[in-house]
Amino acid sequence: MKNFLTILILLVVSLLLGGCASQKNNIIVSIVTECQTDNGVIDWTIVEIPSYGFIPDTMAGPAALKGNDGGFYDSINSLIRQGNKNIAIISRSKQKLKYYTQHMLQAAGNNQYQDVNFCILDVKPDEILLNEQNRTKAKIQWSS
Repeated sequence: MKNFLTILILLVVSLLLGGCASQKNNIIVSIVTECQTDNGVIDWTIVEIPSYGFIPDTMAGPAALKGNDGGFYDSINSLIRQGNKNIAIISRSKQKLKYYTQHMLQAAGNNQYQDVNFCILDVKPDEILLNEQNRTKAKIQWSS
C-alpha cells in the first residue's frame, strides 16, 4: 500500500511539474478576457471542454499535448473552416483547459488562427458564462 501511495504521489507531482513548463510560440492569436466584442455584441461559437473530475482531467491534460485530445483540435479547425471567427472555449477544469488550448495552438503552427478571436475561460460549476439570450450560435459540446 505504501508503494502504491508513493507511486501515486510521484505521478501527481510529475504531472503538475510537467504542466509548469511552457514553450514560446510565435502564433498570432487574439485571446480576450471576456466573451464580448468591442461594440458589446456577443456573437461567439461556444465550445465546452467537459470535465470528469480532478484525476481524469489531470491524466487527460498531458495526453492532449501528445495529440490525444479526443478530437478537440479537429473540432476547432472544422468550426473555423465553416466560417466561425469568434470561438469561446470554456471548461470547469483549469488544467484541462490549459493543456487542450496549448496543444491546439502548438499544432496549428504560425498564422493559422490569424483572423480568429478566442475567448478562453474557466468557469465554476455554478457560473453561467454567457447569458442564454445573448447566445447567438449553438453551444457545441464534444466528449474526450
